[in-house]
Order: sequence, then structure tokens, then C-alpha cells
Amino acid sequence: MKHKIGNGRGTFFWWDNWAPRGPLSTRFPSHILTDRGFNIDIKVDNFIFNSTWSFPHCIVSAIPELLSLSSPNSARNDKMVWIASPSGTYTLKSTSAFLIGQQPRVPRQNLVWESPVIPRMKFNLWLAVQSKLPTLDSKSIAQHENICVFYRAQPQTHDHLFFKCCFVSPLWRFIKQRGHFYSSITNWDDLIQYTSNQWKKNTASNLIRKICFFSIVYHTWETQ
Repeated sequence: MKHKIGNGRGTFFWWDNWAPRGPLSTRFPSHILTDRGFNIDIKVDNFIFNSTWSFPHCIVSAIPELLSLSSPNSARNDKMVWIASPSGTYTLKSTSAFLIGQQPRVPRQNLVWESPVIPRMKFNLWLAVQSKLPTLDSKSIAQHENICVFYRAQPQTHDHLFFKCCFVSPLWRFIKQRGHFYSSITNWDDLIQYTSNQWKKNTASNLIRKICFFSIVYHTWETQ
């Protein structure tokens, strides 16, 4: 948060975030004020006269950035603004962009978050498409074998569990025959890429395919 100065009555000169480079208290020693006879809790309005800044030379010489301040507006009160938002109003989107920067939208966004399924299935698939579900190959607990719980001849990876396992393969074949949604795909990552690209339109057939897809992944994971 940052104080946008109006008449200066609602902002502490030393403590609040109003100066161009942030709170003065975090960057300067307090004796800059006290040695010159000013109270540490002085308000900004003490340095405003007729809507212009009126800093003593001793203060400006110690804090030169005060010379670059735009003129205050004594006709209005001070205002708190959200730095991360261009409008000054808090939004989750602007804050996220401020913290991590603008990120390109990944193709799977349409598949995962714009599908008409219950939230826990969306969250489950969101982890699965990133290979973030705790399959045995990603678990750090030493006593777990890295072996599929359904087909013990194979390691339990995302690719095996959700695509190649003998438990789930018949389900994919059934959906393929009824839904015609993939042909020569050979691994889990390619399946995600294909479905993300092919199911962008919210047609009735695509919605049914998405529901089937989410259900297979969710119940396969729940069963194991």
C-alpha cells in the first residue's frame, strides 16, 4: 500500500509509505528529524503550505528525493492506493501479475479450468497434467516401492498410471471408440496436448468427452 498525498493530514512523514522510494524510516536514521527539532510522529501536512511543499533546507539536504515530489492537493484527503494495480484498487489478477509477472496462458488452461466438472476433479487433473500428483516415483518416503499398485510389473509414473496401466487402458479404448478423441497417441503428455487443442469449443460432444476424461483420471487416482 502507498499513501497518495492530498492535504497530508492522514500520513505520518517518517513512518508511512508515501515518498518516491518508500518509507523514510527504513532508509534514513531518525536523528535527521530529531536533531532538527521535529517530532518523530509528525504528519506530512506540517510540510505543506498553500498546496505547495515547504520543507526546511536541513531536511531536503538530508533527503534529496523530496525535491522530486509532485505538488500536493490540499483540497482532498490523503488516499491509500494498491501499488500492484494500475487503478490503485486491489485485484487478485493485478497482484499476481505484479508478483510473478505476466505469464503466457498454457494450452491446458481450457481443458482443466473451463470444464463443467466438480472442483476436486479439476484440481486433481491440474496436478496430473503437471505430473505433480504424488505417484510412487515422486514420493520421498523410502519405504514405498516405485511399483504400480494395479500392475506390479511396471513403475508407477503418471504416464503409466493414467495411460498405459492395464487398469485404465480398457477405459481409454472404450472412450476412444465412443468419443473418437484420439488415435495414435503414445503417452500421457501427448494425450494432454491433444485434448487441450482439440476440445477448445464447448460443444455438447466435447463436454461429454471432458467429463469422461476427468472421471477416468480422478477415479484412477482415487482407486490407487
